[in-house]
Amino acid sequence: MVIPVTDTRLRKISALRHNLQDPYAFIEDIEEAAGQPQHAALAKQPQQARQGRRHTEEAIKAAVRKLHIDLWTRRAEFWRTPPTDPIEVIDAEKAVELIGYSLEMSDGLGFRQAQKGQQEVAGLIDRGERVIRLSRQFPGPSMAFTLAHELGHAVLHPEGGGIHRDRSRDRSGASTSPTEFEADRFAVHFLMPERLVRERFEDRVGTAPFVLNDETAFALRQKNLDIADERFPTDRSLSRHLAGLEQYDTRHFPSLAAIFRVSLTTMAIRLEELGLV
Repeated sequence: MVIPVTDTRLRKISALRHNLQDPYAFIEDIEEAAGQPQHAALAKQPQQARQGRRHTEEAIKAAVRKLHIDLWTRRAEFWRTPPTDPIEVIDAEKAVELIGYSLEMSDGLGFRQAQKGQQEVAGLIDRGERVIRLSRQFPGPSMAFTLAHELGHAVLHPEGGGIHRDRSRDRSGASTSPTEFEADRFAVHFLMPERLVRERFEDRVGTAPFVLNDETAFALRQKNLDIADERFPTDRSLSRHLAGLEQYDTRHFPSLAAIFRVSLTTMAIRLEELGLV
């Protein structure tokens, strides 16, 4: 039985993901937010972001699904050796090309003024020129999320005019714009589609949701459940371990974080969001 994800929990996890995308955020801030009351600005952010949204969660998932299908059916056009695994077509660079945009990498895109001072621009979209620009000044997982976020703007908000600049999320995760919230949700579904995440998760551990007990603790190479409970004292510590898991019982495999090309914490949050842990 899959644990249902409430709307409140979804908003909380989404807010944590905003925090996660900030390469300047401290990891302890993220971990603390996972199990403790949110900062006031973070707590009210999701509700503000939801007001005025033009696309429902289902509509965003449908848009992502169409893009994935197009990439798969036209893969011979975009790859010299066409992929044989659906995960391999989860490629935001190819998707940018597919929708008629070009991607330009930059050593820097300047700064924008924010409440906490100047913040470096991580990416921008120029709809007039049909160009997405991405800064190299950020860690790989943050760049990947930023690119998927800009792709989301191009697909969901094609009518926007001028040049739109995106910064990495600040430490409060305060993104009150409905379009920013929607682009973030697009990025989540594009990079970690539910069906594939569930499928690969169950391939590795054999069941969902994962429950820590004597049998599963042993499969995780823990001597017993008591030791496993000490090793994984919080849900986040367990989900992070599962996100980076490369061996279960006697089987070896690439981790979920590796095959979806995201960070451990990003993958862990997605596992929690889908009720897999």
